[in-house]
Amino acid sequence: MIDQWRNFKEEANQKYEQYSKRINQAEMKNQENNRELISECEKQREETEAMRNERQNSKIEMHKLQVKLDGYMRDYERYFSENKRLRELVNTIRDEKDTAISELNRLKVIYHDRVNELNDECNIKIA
Repeated sequence: MIDQWRNFKEEANQKYEQYSKRINQAEMKNQENNRELISECEKQREETEAMRNERQNSKIEMHKLQVKLDGYMRDYERYFSENKRLRELVNTIRDEKDTAISELNRLKVIYHDRVNELNDECNIKIA
């Protein structure tokens, strides 16, 4: 019975040591996993902060671009109106030019007719 007790005690000690080793290994692995998770968490925090900063910078840049765009749109509208006004002015001037050319041609015809009449009168008086 003492031998059985010793065998039982040895087996129990061996099992205890095996369980103790397993528990220690599991605890070490758990601690390692915790360190990895903490490290990963820090990386995620840093990435999140970087993304927030990037988002903030993007908002600032977007605002600057929006202000520029608004200025460009005002300029475009002003240039568009000015272009329309100038086109209308060009058309008016073109009409006035055509009218002036027509008047000039009419006056040329009248002038040539009078010159021809005077030549005819001079030729009659000379003859």
